[in-house]
Amino acid sequence: MTSARRTISDRILGTFPSGTYCPNALLRVLDIVETNAVATAAIECRAQPRLLVNPEFVAKHAETDEKLLVLVLHELHHLLLGHTRLYPRPTQLDNIVFDAVINATLSRLLPQPEYTALFREIYDDTCFPECFLRPPDDWTPEAPPAIPPALRGKEHEALADLYQKLYSEHGCSYSELRKALSETQTPQDSGEEPLLLGDHRPETEGASSDGTLGSRAPVLLQQLKNTVDRWSGELYVGLGRGAGGPLVEQDLGRIGARNCRELRELLGKVADPRSGNLWRQSRTVPESIVTPIPGRARRTVVQRALGARPLLHPASLPITKHRMSGAPVHVYLDVSASMDSVLTPLYAALLSCRRFVHPHVHLFSTEVVDITLRQLARGVRMTTGGTHIDCVIAHMQSEDVDRAVLVTDGLVGHPRNPEGSAILQRAQLGVALSGSHRSFHDLAPFIDHKVELDVEANP
Repeated sequence: MTSARRTISDRILGTFPSGTYCPNALLRVLDIVETNAVATAAIECRAQPRLLVNPEFVAKHAETDEKLLVLVLHELHHLLLGHTRLYPRPTQLDNIVFDAVINATLSRLLPQPEYTALFREIYDDTCFPECFLRPPDDWTPEAPPAIPPALRGKEHEALADLYQKLYSEHGCSYSELRKALSETQTPQDSGEEPLLLGDHRPETEGASSDGTLGSRAPVLLQQLKNTVDRWSGELYVGLGRGAGGPLVEQDLGRIGARNCRELRELLGKVADPRSGNLWRQSRTVPESIVTPIPGRARRTVVQRALGARPLLHPASLPITKHRMSGAPVHVYLDVSASMDSVLTPLYAALLSCRRFVHPHVHLFSTEVVDITLRQLARGVRMTTGGTHIDCVIAHMQSEDVDRAVLVTDGLVGHPRNPEGSAILQRAQLGVALSGSHRSFHDLAPFIDHKVELDVEANP
């Protein structure tokens, strides 16, 4: 008697290792479908989301359960890391960067050779930029990674250092990798684009690149959030979620002001909730001027009495002046890695509202760092890569902040204790959402005013 063929769905659901940070519950909200409609794997983000897997690709490249598991985890991480809206129209370079960061993350998560074999067998370490998509042979997370043959030339020293950082304990950010690869003119040796895993299709109905998960796939989005909240900071350092790594300084370059009416109005509402306007008041004050028209000024009368004929005469003119009716607002700007693509336009938007903003802008990830508006204009960024609301709460408490605006994607976690919730509840709090996978959910109980900012992502 012949036993029934073990389906791909059976293999996937039966091979998730216990005791790891693999998103088991997330996988179980997906219908798993075998289809040739996708090249490798893809997630359709609908009311009933589906995981599409190409059986021919599985038979050729993921014949073991370990390789199949890594393929599925790779696709899930495109959602987990917010790649569906990190850039409005991802280029091939963006997609390579996404895959490189995911592959390095999964290699740290599951470093055993049977799991990393998928990357090492598909990608050639003698080709650039393909070599960034795989760890070295005999790689372990504890030892410095060997430099791949494609990067051993003297002209690639900077890229070799970045590769070693990518596959080290702490990893590197999207922006670092994207900037380095975009500045390198060396073409791929094979003359072909590398095969990319996961869903890199153009935007179509239901594709994971379509975004707006809150309305299209609310169950999937909530399970994404639950999974991210349980992540280990050591495994997912620098990716904009979890505990993050050491605090580092980065340079975004010179920033120019860019008008953002929605942000300015939000600042006005938080500063003066009674008026809900730009919190300016008008008043009329006398302004000293000189005029050719004689008047009754004491100086003019004396000069004319002495026989002089002055050409100009002092006078007073009523002038209408405006002043702010509310105190400048404390702005907490999320600078975690998940905000990489929108930080430059958000810096520019804040600069356009500088007269309504406290002299220090509070950059937050898992720590809060205060910078001046002049530093904001220079593009100074201090971040640990991760993010959590507790550092904002601690700063608000220590600085006695009672009016604040948070500029964030909203995925900041919940306060870990009731005292933190009480601090947010007492404050006049505005939230401006931007970035990928934006959601008001974590901050909803504490928001007094909110807005979504449609800023253009970095080129």
